[in-house]
Amino acid sequence: MRRLNRYLFYALALFPILDFAIINIITILFFVSLPFDLKTFSKTNPKKAYFVILIFLLTLIPLFQSSFECSITYWLEKVAPLYIPSVLLLFAPSYITKKEANTFKNVYIVGAVLYVLRFAYIVIKEVYSGQLEVVSQKQFLFYSDIMNFLKPTIDVLDSNYHKPYFSLIILLALFFTTKKLIDEKFNTLNIFLTLFFLIAVIFPISLPNIAIVFAYLLYLIFTLYKKKKILLSSLMAVVVIGITSLVLYNSFKYKNIDITEDVVFVMDNLKGNEEEHKANQYNPRKIIYSALLNKIDEVPLLGYGYCGGKKTVTQIVEESITSNDGVDFAKNLLINTDQLESLIWKKNGASIESNKDNSFRVFSKNNGCKSHTVFQILDDLKIDETYAFSVSVKPNKANVVIRLGEINSQMVVFDVNSNTFPHIGQGIINHELIKENDDYYRLSITTKATKSRNIALIGFVSADYKYNHCDENNFFDLKSPQLEVGSDQTSYARGLSKNERNLLGSRINAHNFFLQEYYIGGIIGLLSIILLYGWFVFLGVNAADKVLTLYVVAIIVNSFFENIQFRQMGISIIIVVSVLLIFKRKE
Repeated sequence: MRRLNRYLFYALALFPILDFAIINIITILFFVSLPFDLKTFSKTNPKKAYFVILIFLLTLIPLFQSSFECSITYWLEKVAPLYIPSVLLLFAPSYITKKEANTFKNVYIVGAVLYVLRFAYIVIKEVYSGQLEVVSQKQFLFYSDIMNFLKPTIDVLDSNYHKPYFSLIILLALFFTTKKLIDEKFNTLNIFLTLFFLIAVIFPISLPNIAIVFAYLLYLIFTLYKKKKILLSSLMAVVVIGITSLVLYNSFKYKNIDITEDVVFVMDNLKGNEEEHKANQYNPRKIIYSALLNKIDEVPLLGYGYCGGKKTVTQIVEESITSNDGVDFAKNLLINTDQLESLIWKKNGASIESNKDNSFRVFSKNNGCKSHTVFQILDDLKIDETYAFSVSVKPNKANVVIRLGEINSQMVVFDVNSNTFPHIGQGIINHELIKENDDYYRLSITTKATKSRNIALIGFVSADYKYNHCDENNFFDLKSPQLEVGSDQTSYARGLSKNERNLLGSRINAHNFFLQEYYIGGIIGLLSIILLYGWFVFLGVNAADKVLTLYVVAIIVNSFFENIQFRQMGISIIIVVSVLLIFKRKE
């Protein structure tokens, strides 16, 4: 049984590359096969035993605040795994030797390398294969834009490579390799692995982890300098600072949401400026935090319970989105509405170039007078449901068609010369023309969907208003496409971006572990997670394990920006770290 437990311990180190069902089985078998000894409990320091039992019991209180059947499932999946290792410590000795812990770290490093290479393989296979043009696009970044290209169609990217968890997995491998580099003699492999993980941890552009890496880098450089490895420490500094600067520069230059929303959020909170107009606060964290903090005084002393708390968080955030200035900001059904390169658009007979004002210039191409499609919506539409489709257009000299459904019957044609609609299909319920700034016109139509896979598109038409055209000299600029359901309101209101839409429905969480725990368990729930993290820090300091202590600090920092236990990946990270801290024996 002891040998089986040791092998299961090593298998835990491969959690980043294992299926979640498999890692759950391994974790359960590891705990079941522990060398339990009831005498261990009687020998345990009573204060330590009472403390561990206390923090475990605190997690049970939210079970009785709302639906018990729902809450017990949540507790078993999301909460109990974080606290069980500490409870098992009372009945099992600290037995993992230093040699076994080092073997675990080596296995984890191999797994982390494979984890990064697997991501690279997906990128090469799904993006570069047959789609080399994305490399030359000016907004292309290694992580963020790859995720925007692929995540809608590849679930493994969203579940396994979500930004904070991606960073934390690589960060732990970085800590292990640098510890080996410091403790051991000059080793080329350790140098390579350290540089590999230093570079890899920057690409997810997780702002808290970039700050942690820089702080750790300073410690590493100082330590290597004391060991007279000046050249190596300088090389690491140049590599990390250079790559980070390049990524950050491109992120700000091209307004990449993954980094700019983090920076804007942090800066606004540092300035304490809450008087900004709502339109400047449309990034996910600001929406979530402001909504939940505004309602925090309404949280009961013991919280809303596990399921009740999650439901309440969702309701508060959705109410904040839909009630802002009386406008429903969840109305836009399109994703990436400001990025026409998105894979949801299918272009035929037209070429597109981006402009500086976030608009796009569309040119017609001579393709045998076939239809010039600019957009095609791939999302399913509900048959007989009313939809409104609109877009801002600045034409040159060609007439422009906008339609949602059948040719002719569900389309309108905009005449550039007279600024009128010479053709209005019989299936059009409502249409609108609004003059905007900078010579743009807002073209809008309302119609009923006749097919579940209807298309909405914009394009050129010939003089007789049939949907074809051959003049290659024509073009128009367009921006801000919008699709609404159940409404004939076609004036443009800024819709939510792809990242912001992730706030809606079952995917809402507080993006702050402490805030989420407060809504779930009130002051008791918040206290339980503070005590758990404090317990881990105490174990790290008491064992003089600087690496794991620093990593617990990294988890704490990330907990302010992400609900770490929201995903299986986060639960696995905390379990692995707690097992190393709790069961390792000094030698």
